[in-house]
Amino acid sequence: MRFPTKLLQLLMIGAVFLLPAALMMAQDVPLDAVDDVVYTNVNTLISFDVLANDTGNLDPASAAAISFPAGGVLISLGNGQFEYTPMTDFTGMVTFSYQVCDTNTPATCDTALVTIHIAATFAPDAVDDSAATAEDTPVTISVLANDFDPDANLDPSSVTVIGGPTNGSAVTNADGTVTYTPALNYFGSDNFTYSVCDLDALCDTATVSVDVTPVNDPPDCSAAYPSISVLWPPNHQMVSVQILGVTDVENDPFTLTISGISVNEPDNGTGDGDTSGDVGGIGTDTAQVRAERAGGGDGRVYEITFVADDGLENGASTCRVIVTVPHDQGDDLMPLPEATEEVVQPGDFGCDHPGNYCNAPGQNKETVEEETQSQDQTRNNSRNSSSQNANNGKKDDPSNKDKDKDKGNGNGKGNGKNK
Repeated sequence: MRFPTKLLQLLMIGAVFLLPAALMMAQDVPLDAVDDVVYTNVNTLISFDVLANDTGNLDPASAAAISFPAGGVLISLGNGQFEYTPMTDFTGMVTFSYQVCDTNTPATCDTALVTIHIAATFAPDAVDDSAATAEDTPVTISVLANDFDPDANLDPSSVTVIGGPTNGSAVTNADGTVTYTPALNYFGSDNFTYSVCDLDALCDTATVSVDVTPVNDPPDCSAAYPSISVLWPPNHQMVSVQILGVTDVENDPFTLTISGISVNEPDNGTGDGDTSGDVGGIGTDTAQVRAERAGGGDGRVYEITFVADDGLENGASTCRVIVTVPHDQGDDLMPLPEATEEVVQPGDFGCDHPGNYCNAPGQNKETVEEETQSQDQTRNNSRNSSSQNANNGKKDDPSNKDKDKDKGNGNGKGNGKNK
């Protein structure tokens, strides 16, 4: 469809007239003269600009005083600039009003009040502050950034926290800033009050409000332990080991996955002819380890690495627990009862247990001495008695015990203590 030529011309002419009007409306900011406060010392002249905080299409040449201070001398320097000289030795406060107009036709005018404080010295004006930080994350706040001292002699080293916070700590720094650290796992609102002084020892106080936003905490495995920590007797059986003691501070559901098992002896290194692996359960929530040791040294040590993950951002912890097969039974070491193999459902972990170690997120691996516990029920297992091999159904040759006794390094399969 084609428009007639005259219609197009009329539309273009209308656009030419409408565009400047629209621009004028967009630039027509309402006039607003804002009150001013200035400070000067006794017997000290002061100059100031009353238009500095005013808004609108100001006409600086129109600024003029419409009332005068009760004492002292006020002079207009033009374009909103004024100069005031207080009376000799006068301290106190004086005021005057001024008017300013905009550049529109007809002009619109507004008035404001100027307050002048005169004193030998002035106390600082501490202004309230606000800050935000994430859970478990410190934040350093420049509390003096919006504070004001008419004498321009604030003392940053004088900043002191005099109240609060309730849910964290606030520590002052040499430069006058304050570092706020929320309490562990806390999120929400908190506040504290500080004081600041000037070099004349005049002080003021203000309050700092802090908003602590929540973040997800990964499961805590600092108290994790294995369902069976010591395997005895070394009967070559595969034993299921679950991870207990993992918690989540936010009660989020989480999964436990065995990610690796290391052992201080060669896999299948006992020379018994059994070539099946000694570890298993990788990728599941239950580790499988064999109750055997080579017979030399202090015994076998399994290090089980697992991941506790709640499925949320920053929601995974990688931790370790230890399971041992000692070389000797010892006088105070008894076989663990069957009850130690109790099946624990995911999410039921929450008790503490000594004797193992675990890496919490961001910490280094540290070894904690393992403890063994005696059972009330004693069992008369002879250290040198032969035992049934559950894998092949054969008993150890008694002659092997003598060989082990002589060598001090037998394979230990089915035997008790090897000397």
